[in-house]
Amino acid sequence: MFDLLCLTDRTLCREPFLDRVAAIAAARPRAIVLREKDLPQDQYQTLAAQALEICRQAGVPCVLHTFVGAA
Repeated sequence: MFDLLCLTDRTLCREPFLDRVAAIAAARPRAIVLREKDLPQDQYQTLAAQALEICRQAGVPCVLHTFVGAA
């Protein structure tokens, strides 16, 4: 078996992004990296809070990327 590290790009999702994050978290990767570089920091922080909660419930680490202040 091998560990997967998943990096996000919400612009590639055809379904709602947070639904995709939940599906990925349910598959139990090593971690999910929230890498949404095109968002302004306030929108990133809002998205990060939602993704962190999804990952927390699944027991999967969520790594925040791009905005040091959000992390």
